[in-house]
Order: sequence, then C-alpha cells, then structure tokens
Amino acid sequence: MSKYGTPEIYSRFLRENNLKDSNSRVHWKAFFPDTNEINQRLEVSCYETQCIDISEVKEIASKNNVRPNKKFPHGHCSINESDFPADEIDIEKNYIPERHIDIIGWEGKPNFEDKKFVATILAEISSENIIIYDEN
Repeated sequence: MSKYGTPEIYSRFLRENNLKDSNSRVHWKAFFPDTNEINQRLEVSCYETQCIDISEVKEIASKNNVRPNKKFPHGHCSINESDFPADEIDIEKNYIPERHIDIIGWEGKPNFEDKKFVATILAEISSENIIIYDEN
C-alpha cells in the first residue's frame, strides 16, 4: 500500500539511449539492474508518481536523477502497479529519497538471459506510457 495514493504508478527516468524507434519504445536496458556499489544488491531505481503532475515529476528528476555529467533525464516511462509483473520481481518502498522505490528480486534470476527477459517485460509495459521532456 502506497502512502501517496492509488493507483500506484512506478516511473523510471530515462536517458536518450534508453529509448528506441524515435522515442516510441523503451529499450530493455533501461530496466536492467545495476549493482548498488554500497551493498552489491541488484536493483532498479524508480519513483512513485501517482497524484502529481509532470512539473512535479520533473522536479523529482532534477533533485534526484541528475547524473555526474549534469545531464537531465530525457524523459520517463511509467508502469501501473496492476500491470507490474509481481510474479517475476518485487517492489521495495523505501521512500528515501521521497517517493523512491526499488525494483528488487533480481538475485532470483540466475543468469543474464533471465534478467533480460524481465527487463524486456518491464520495457514493453512501460512503452505504453513514455513522456519525453521538451527541454533538458
């Protein structure tokens, strides 16, 4: 249960290379887990974005997702909780920073192809909800 309301919407910030087909499809690499350098846990960082408008989503991006190269995300994609493949992986709602969640459970996918399969599912679902930011 989210503290931000329903329906729960999980959004992933995207770089330009996370998109394909003229920004109409999300690439599976956008959801492939990175190893957290601190605790070596596999996770994919997302944010709950229900009940807020695009300017508030961009504010979250500005506060939390500007890379060391100072590049603002190219856009974001979203998945409704009801469409999330919960039988494949899980959500951890740590809310640090505010609205932050992690897609976890990748350790249960023992090889690259298993992880890529799940990342592809997430990319396909989220391709229905892509928002490209006009100005970075």
